[in-house]
Amino acid sequence: MLFGFLITLLFFVVLGAIALGFFPKRLETMRMSVSDAFGQTAILGVVGLSLLFGAVPVVALTIVGLPLVPIILLLIVATWTLSYALGAYAIATRLWFGLGGDADPGMLIRLVILAAAIVAIALLNFIPFVGWVVNYTLVLLGLGAITRLVFGAMVGSPEPALDVDMRETEAS
Repeated sequence: MLFGFLITLLFFVVLGAIALGFFPKRLETMRMSVSDAFGQTAILGVVGLSLLFGAVPVVALTIVGLPLVPIILLLIVATWTLSYALGAYAIATRLWFGLGGDADPGMLIRLVILAAAIVAIALLNFIPFVGWVVNYTLVLLGLGAITRLVFGAMVGSPEPALDVDMRETEAS
């Protein structure tokens, strides 16, 4: 049991190191969306989770999409795992900043924060109802941040349109 816990902890730390190494700005944007708009992010997590689970029967109803059902199920598991890690990281860094931690910690400190969050949440799993609710909330928060990022990329920037001289154009 201890070996399984250590492997899981190592998996999440490696996952965090990859995310922090390759996507530091996007990860920071998603973390800030959890911190700035907790309720909105949780609701977006419900929307994102509904879209993911709703895609399974929609794809399964089409003959062409039927072979894609296992891929969508794998996408759900991967998204769930990434959302869990992102939610844990966002809440742990929020606590770090709230307790007076450095405003711009290095990558090693961020990985230690993630590892501490995973250990604390793993210990919460031993409390029967509370652990499940905390884990599900973390998934919703992480998935909400991911959904906000995806929706923002699809919609585009809400900034005003600029003409060639970088001045706002007048609405006609």
